[in-house]
Amino acid sequence: MKGIDKRQAPKEGDRALENESSEDEEEAEKVIEQVMDSLKLEDHALEDELSCDRKQDVVQEQEYPWCMICNEDATLRCQECDGEIFCIFCFKECHKDYDIRSHIGSPYKSK
Repeated sequence: MKGIDKRQAPKEGDRALENESSEDEEEAEKVIEQVMDSLKLEDHALEDELSCDRKQDVVQEQEYPWCMICNEDATLRCQECDGEIFCIFCFKECHKDYDIRSHIGSPYKSK
């Protein structure tokens, strides 16, 4: 080539390497995009799961105003029994055992 330094003139091998490098970069970008999409799906699934857990917590916190044993209207709450509610009869019957006889029932009124 006239007037062009041979060191600066592109060679066939250089062009092939550039094309291969460009293809590798495109392939890498596609893989990265797929991974990112996968992570977005996982994040969305995790958010849905957490949302569902929160809803279950709300449902579990709902308290029904009847005795946990016989379903009569509850009148006492035992804090030592995790705040369970009882009618007077079931409270007395369930707290006859020596190890829980000292539990004290506090008045319970339904909301």
